[in-house]
Amino acid sequence: MSKAHYDAFEAMLPDTLNIFRGSAPSKPVEADYPYVVLGGNAGADYSESATGKPDAIDLRFKLTYAGLSFDQLLVAIEQVRAAFRGKRLVVPGWSSAPFRHEPLVDIRTDRDITVPGLSINPVYAVDELAVFSTR
Repeated sequence: MSKAHYDAFEAMLPDTLNIFRGSAPSKPVEADYPYVVLGGNAGADYSESATGKPDAIDLRFKLTYAGLSFDQLLVAIEQVRAAFRGKRLVVPGWSSAPFRHEPLVDIRTDRDITVPGLSINPVYAVDELAVFSTR
């Protein structure tokens, strides 16, 4: 059930950015930037039915943004946030509340990565978008 939610969430991400699910390339190159890594939890299931079949799920999507510069990163963040602002996740058979947004990690320089050919360290930030869905 959470896979369907992740699929629907990923489909909402702007196609102007590279999207990686789960993890980024171990050695990203210039052409990979800007990018977003989609991660998060598997969701907390809730059930009030006698069968125990989950009728609600609370998911927390984590988005790690990476860019070659502070400004490039800001543009990527704004594109993603605009795609979700005031929206609901559409998953067949489920009804979702609007997304709740929380910035988790401020913009920082990633000293563990040096972009080949540019000899610069990229910058990154992390957001969380939470959603509660019911059947």
